Amino acid sequence: MISPENLDQVIKILERRFGRPDIVIRTLIEKARKTPSPKEAKLEMLITFSNAVQNLVAIMRILKGTAYMLNPELTEELVSKLPSHLKLKWGKFVLKQSDPITLEHLANWLDNVANAASITSSFVFETDSKPGYKKDDRFKKKPETVLTVTEDARANSVPQQEMLKKCHICEKSSHPPDKCTEIKKLTVDERWKLVSNKSLCFHCLQKG
Repeated sequence: MISPENLDQVIKILERRFGRPDIVIRTLIEKARKTPSPKEAKLEMLITFSNAVQNLVAIMRILKGTAYMLNPELTEELVSKLPSHLKLKWGKFVLKQSDPITLEHLANWLDNVANAASITSSFVFETDSKPGYKKDDRFKKKPETVLTVTEDARANSVPQQEMLKKCHICEKSSHPPDKCTEIKKLTVDERWKLVSNKSLCFHCLQKG
C-alpha cells in the first residue's frame, strides 16, 4: 500500500524499473486490471481491490497522468469487476454527481466501501477463528444415534421381567402377587404381618 511516507521511494523504484512515467502508469493500470474481482463473501478481496485502484490514482496524480483518470472506459472496466450489489451502489453514487465521473471518483468511493468492509471483516474473522470451527461444519448432517438391543441385554432383561412377575407371597413365578390365591386365604391382620415381614409394598405387593 502506497502511503505519503514511502511515496517518493515507490516513484523512484518504478521510474528506475520502467523508465518513462507513462510506462509506469500503464504498468499499474495492468496490475489493477489483473487484480482478482472481489467476491461478495470475501471482504478482504474488496479491500485489496480498493487498495490497487487507490494506488493507481495516487501514482497518476504524482506523475501528472490526469488524462488517464478521465478515461471512462478504464473506470467502467474496473467497475465491472465489482459484485452486483456494489455496482448498484456505484450507480446510485454516479447519479448524484454533477461533474464528469473520473477514476478518482471511483477510488474515493471504493475507499469508503473498503473502510466499512475492514470493520465488518474483523468481526467475521473473530467468529470463524474459534478452535475447531469450520464454516462447512454448519451444513454437515449430524450422525443419527441408533439404539440397538444386544443379545446380552435381552438375556439380562428376561430375569428382570420374571422378577417383576414373581409372586413374593408364595414364591412362585406363574402369577403376579396381586393375583396370588394364598394371600386371599389369610385374614387382614395376617396379610399385614406377611407384607411387613417380607418388606413388600402395601400397594403392589412388590419388593422395595
